[in-house]
Amino acid sequence: MSWFPLVVLAWCAWSCWRLSGRVAKLAEEVRELRYQAGRAKREVEESSSSQQTLRSHVAALAAGQKVSRDQILKGQFYTEITALEAYERLRADPAAPLVDVRSPEEFLADHAAGAKLIPLDELPHRLAELEPKDRPLMLICASGGRSQQAAEWLATQGWTDVASVRGGTGSWPGPREARTMMQLKYAPPPRPA
Repeated sequence: MSWFPLVVLAWCAWSCWRLSGRVAKLAEEVRELRYQAGRAKREVEESSSSQQTLRSHVAALAAGQKVSRDQILKGQFYTEITALEAYERLRADPAAPLVDVRSPEEFLADHAAGAKLIPLDELPHRLAELEPKDRPLMLICASGGRSQQAAEWLATQGWTDVASVRGGTGSWPGPREARTMMQLKYAPPPRPA
């Protein structure tokens, strides 16, 4: 009986085992490279976004618009105001636009008097209902998160004086309104074709 076939078989098994280890190591290195590439891409995008924000602030200042120190330091296109500041603006000018970006159910349960409902997910389709881009616009939600999202997005769409109400309706000092679904049925406007 010849031992040669067994030696060849053992050598092939050992080679396959060793090769599978190398393949696993290469696969791990590929995963790490993909992760690093994704991370580098996000950093480049963030840097580009920061440059665009800075350019926008410089352009606004050159045009004579007011840009706060906090906006520049935080890299925001919009301002944040307290609920009290928003309420005082509404008292001074009852026609000042206050847009509530919460869901219709939240709005109907309780909202700042005089606020107009445009839910955050409908905002891109209802821009025509907003004030002109150079007019002041205040946005409010439950605590400030969604109104910040909406304010940042609107600022990138060209609105130059957008304010998010910090603390939202939870800290609203003025009169409130509430309706039941039986009193007011909400139907979003039709989307343009």
